[in-house]
Amino acid sequence: MDRYEVKRFNRLGVSIGICRIDSLTPHEMIVKELLDELTKDMRETGVIRNLPVVDANTGLIIDGTHRIAALKRLGCLYAPVCLIDYTGDERVKIFSWFRLVGDFSSIDEIKDVLKGESISVEEYSDREKLRAPSIVYGRKVIKFKTWKEMDAYNSFKRVNEIERKFRRSGYRIEYVSEYEGFKRLRTDKCKCLLITPRLTKDDVLDVIKKGKVFAPKSTRHIVPVRFHEIRVPIDVLKSLDPERIAKVLSEKVKLSSLTREDLKEVGGDGQTYSVRIYFGKHE
Repeated sequence: MDRYEVKRFNRLGVSIGICRIDSLTPHEMIVKELLDELTKDMRETGVIRNLPVVDANTGLIIDGTHRIAALKRLGCLYAPVCLIDYTGDERVKIFSWFRLVGDFSSIDEIKDVLKGESISVEEYSDREKLRAPSIVYGRKVIKFKTWKEMDAYNSFKRVNEIERKFRRSGYRIEYVSEYEGFKRLRTDKCKCLLITPRLTKDDVLDVIKKGKVFAPKSTRHIVPVRFHEIRVPIDVLKSLDPERIAKVLSEKVKLSSLTREDLKEVGGDGQTYSVRIYFGKHE
């Protein structure tokens, strides 16, 4: 088997389990610098701290792509995970990361960065009518002319190309939710907001079915339950014996031995969602 359920929490609607790493599917590209940093931390501490979140049905990595890649780099065969029903659990929400870029003194400065692109500048009126990729700056919107309708994958690919142009020109980029991005524009008058596609779970599943991955920082998932600071030993995850791994993990995720924190996360739509985090206790 590729996935083993170690413990089911019916009240929480999730399971803890272990998965063969080669059975898991990422949906975003790896950022080498982040992978290097995580690999170094795991090598030095000898543990994976927070459990990645994985779809129990497809093996889709919902959250924790770099953690699982680091485990693989360290020679682990299995990953300890929180298993959840990606499509069936309505508490699992998906949003997109927008890009807040700046500072700029005028829209002409932005147009100079985009030299060579086929663009038009119009009055900004309705947030709901914006199509990705586009850029909002003050009361203006810069639209990119395309020859055909782009799906979510290709639209994010274009966003990534535009983002690289800003980076090469030395501008700072922050990843923000749609809600936070438009809120910041009202106070940060020198910044612009690079609009990204509004994604659905079907968009993500369609991309992995085609054997593709989105650009980095495309999706932002809110999941109802997370397990942090569980600290599963790396050496155990290199074992060929899944029962041994399951026994160690089972001991570490007894709810009676974990502390709980209930949080509210704000989604890209401005709504608040409940997230319960369980923390391992360590001296």
